[in-house]
Amino acid sequence: MLRTTLLLALAATAVFPSFVQGQVVQEYLTGLRSPAKTLVLPDSSLLVTESGAVTTPNSGRISLVDRDGRRFTVIDGLPSGVHGSVAAGPSSVLLFERRLYVLMSSGDVSLPSPNGVERPNPSPSSPLFSCVLLLELPEGGADLPVGFALRQSAHDGVAAGAGTYLTNADGQVARLSRLLDFVDYVPAPRPDALDNVVISNPFALVGNGTRFDVVDSARNLLWTFNIGDSTPRVLTTFPPAANTIPALGPPVVDAVPTSIHAAGDDLLVGFLTGFPFGPGAARVARVNRHTGETTTVLSGLQTVLDALPVSRGRGLFYVLEYSSNFLAGAPGRLLLVEDPSRAPLVIASGLMRPTSLSQDARTGDLYVTELGAGRIVRIAAPQ
Repeated sequence: MLRTTLLLALAATAVFPSFVQGQVVQEYLTGLRSPAKTLVLPDSSLLVTESGAVTTPNSGRISLVDRDGRRFTVIDGLPSGVHGSVAAGPSSVLLFERRLYVLMSSGDVSLPSPNGVERPNPSPSSPLFSCVLLLELPEGGADLPVGFALRQSAHDGVAAGAGTYLTNADGQVARLSRLLDFVDYVPAPRPDALDNVVISNPFALVGNGTRFDVVDSARNLLWTFNIGDSTPRVLTTFPPAANTIPALGPPVVDAVPTSIHAAGDDLLVGFLTGFPFGPGAARVARVNRHTGETTTVLSGLQTVLDALPVSRGRGLFYVLEYSSNFLAGAPGRLLLVEDPSRAPLVIASGLMRPTSLSQDARTGDLYVTELGAGRIVRIAAPQ
């Protein structure tokens, strides 16, 4: 069974020009390094996680984008590595007061093979993959401090448990430390590869500053932890899905959870599913944050990369599909779910390898990160 489904999918789909069905798609910001996810701040500015440049290890970055679409570097030099042909680094971010929580994906902790085997990488780009980093920003002033950079020489010290202090051009000082570590991989021997492993790929994060929940897209589970915990615990594990193209691939495929958002007292989780990414295999589910009980709320979808509750405008939640037909190389699209018993409405099509969706609760604007174009596009919410 393929264990690097998400990274394979991100690398494989063709790039198509954007076009619109129903809503206007506006190019908001370009020139990003493999954008992964955005977080809309109360003043309508954005924080963007950038997985890094394929040509440059440890070029992960968190950027601040103001309301005029101008980009500022919050912190550069974060861990990133190439897995296959895709940069993997910072995957998700949360901000509470001046505490910035950065979820790190699997990076290059393993070396993939064409037959789906994953072997441990003896020389990963950084020891700081599959973890949560905490950047404590300096107090004072209304603006978020920017202009910090992590030195390559500091990675080992942070991994060993020592924080490192960073100074920007204005003399402001921030502290970076590792808050929580996930195991990089677990053994999964196969007859043809006794050294095969299953990597941990933390891909999306939600929390309230005290408790955090993380979906692991490679191990198909949901982690949860509280501030002060030394290790996370598994809230629930997601079972495989039926392969809807039985002539191609195994009878079942990995669930591949790719997004997580708060939905009342539940968690809304989107599932990409695994190769061959057959029609109707993907879904959206609600997970009880106390018991881990999982209930499907919408099925019959294609390659879901995000499922976001509507915060302004009509409908229940949005669904972002990476591709409407993966094997045909079709582009992605944005759907609006008004009633789970009816087919979703197509809001925008032609999205270039979209990876995440966020909404500004103040204006209703939607922001989609596009890996294929290294950009963010803005879409007006249906009224």
